[in-house]
Amino acid sequence: MSMLIMIGEENALQDLTITELLEARIHGRTGGRLRYLRVHEIGDQICVSAAAPSYHVRQLAEQAALSLVAQDHLQLEIDVVSTLNSGEADFNATSFRR
Repeated sequence: MSMLIMIGEENALQDLTITELLEARIHGRTGGRLRYLRVHEIGDQICVSAAAPSYHVRQLAEQAALSLVAQDHLQLEIDVVSTLNSGEADFNATSFRR
């Protein structure tokens, strides 16, 4: 897949699909702080959806995704959500889509 850029990781990661690799990269870069992380392919697009607790974590996820996938092949749907008193996420928060 031409949109994948790998630097010195071919041997250790050769059995992973692009979606598995991207999910692992995002999870590692964000320290597991994203909720409901989902990475899947639709045609030639890689779609990443999740809920982030802050704009900073959202930006870390975006940078991780862009380190592996070209921007024109990437669809990000990462919502920044706040935690309510009940512990439930407020999904009416601002959503950023690229």
